[in-house]
This record gives sequence, structure tokens and C-alpha cells, in this order.
Amino acid sequence: RRVHLVVVHRRPDEYPVPAGVRLSRIGAARSVDDVAREIARSGNPLLIAHLLRTQALRKFWRRGVATIPVVHNMRERWLDDPASYRHRLVPCVIAVSRAIARELREHDPGLTVDVIRHDLAGRSVRADAGARRLRRRRMGLRRQALLIGMVGNFKLHKVYPRALRVLAEVLRVRDARLLV
Repeated sequence: RRVHLVVVHRRPDEYPVPAGVRLSRIGAARSVDDVAREIARSGNPLLIAHLLRTQALRKFWRRGVATIPVVHNMRERWLDDPASYRHRLVPCVIAVSRAIARELREHDPGLTVDVIRHDLAGRSVRADAGARRLRRRRMGLRRQALLIGMVGNFKLHKVYPRALRVLAEVLRVRDARLLV
């Protein structure tokens, strides 16, 4: 596969781009319209759009570029009304959780929403018994301690208060730790 990564903002802590990935940065040197024009002529006029506002998506649509908005947050943190994604050049919307997909469908039943969850297994997480023992030892966990893991930023839809209530209940019957 050929991958073309379009980045809107530079971050001091960003990951390096892997070899073979083409990078375009929108900023002082290149506008959204410049990149949209390039993608429109690429032979694969499709953009999977993480955290882009509808105003930016419209610039891609004007050039004939289809977009698939990726919604990372629950209703309270939506960037725009998802009804704005109802456009002939939006084949579907991706939600990163079933809960987000449910809210999108409730808000706009006509949207086609697919769920694609982040998957770390098999990439950076090693789950064999030796790796688990090493990680538990490094974290100071006893062999019988239950480790409850959560992944994600501290945001409303991650329901960390519920995780704390679950931990409190589990601690009534056994040793446990919550790893966020």
C-alpha cells in the first residue's frame, strides 16, 4: 500500500513518520486547498480525516476528494454536528468505539457509521507469559494481583470514575491495581 499522511499541526512530541510513508504538512508552505488538489489528482481521491472540522472537509469536497471523518469523542466533544457529514463525498463515518457509534446513529439515523477500534495487540504489546512476568515485576505487582488496564486520555467518555468504582469493588475480594 502507498500511504500519504497529511498533517495539519506540528507537535514537538510527534512520532517520526515510518519509511515509505509520504508526508504532506498543511501550514505556511502548503494550504488545505493545495493538498486537496494533489489528492484529487492522485488516483485515490480519498482522505480518512481524523479530527478535521467540516469547514476543512468542504475544501476537499470542492476538489472531488471523498472523506471519511473519524469521530474520536462522545457527543459533548464533537467538533461539528455530524449531520454536516451528509455529503455525497462522505461514504461513511468511522467511530472509534461502539458508544460513539451509538450516539452518532441516535443523533443522525441516516449516517452510515462503522466502528474501528484502536488495536495495539501484535504491534507493540507482547502478551507471552515471559513478557507479562517482566512487566508485572517492573510495576511491582505481586503474582496474584489482578491488573485492570485502561487506555486513553482523560476524557469524559472514557468513564474513569466507573473504573475507580470497579476497582473499589474488586479490592473487597482481592488485591488489584488499575493501570491507565
